[in-house]
Amino acid sequence: MWSLGVEEQFYIFWPCLVSIALNVLKKSSFSVLALYTVFSFIFSIVSVFINPKFAFYFPVCRFWQMAVGGLIAYFNLTIQNTKITNALSIFGTFAILTTVWIIDEESLFPGFWALVPTLASACIIQAGQSSFINKYVLSSKPFVFIGKISYPVYLWHWPLLVFSRYLYPQGSKSILGNIPFIILLTVGVSIATYFLI
Repeated sequence: MWSLGVEEQFYIFWPCLVSIALNVLKKSSFSVLALYTVFSFIFSIVSVFINPKFAFYFPVCRFWQMAVGGLIAYFNLTIQNTKITNALSIFGTFAILTTVWIIDEESLFPGFWALVPTLASACIIQAGQSSFINKYVLSSKPFVFIGKISYPVYLWHWPLLVFSRYLYPQGSKSILGNIPFIILLTVGVSIATYFLI
């Protein structure tokens, strides 16, 4: 529900806000869009200190992350300098990988910590298709395929893990209680979902 809530807000509310800003407010359109992004970010920071679960699941607390991408599209800048684009993609990739090790269950997320993966993703997007990592790593067939099945993986992984733990508690010798097997099962079902549905 959280994912759908954020997506619907992005796909419905954001285009309406952009349309109104561009057609009605015109000269102040950027200010309105930037203001909403800042409001969402501040709301996220305040909320994460009061109720971390609320901040994680409530769409308004997360919407600024997508709005950053919207602002990149708004500016539509093309960087010609390959050194800059390569630096952006390398920095972005390194920052995202770093968050895997730094952010844990104790981190107040999505407060200030969410800035790291969000701005890192923005760097990768802004780097464009010609940057080294984007062109030769992220655009490679294995990574593109992972991207294609990522949403089915997102949908399947939690129900499978929950039912596995519920039906086969810790200590069970059944293969259906084995986490690595459930991960493989998730990938298999996700591939089937992608091709069949």
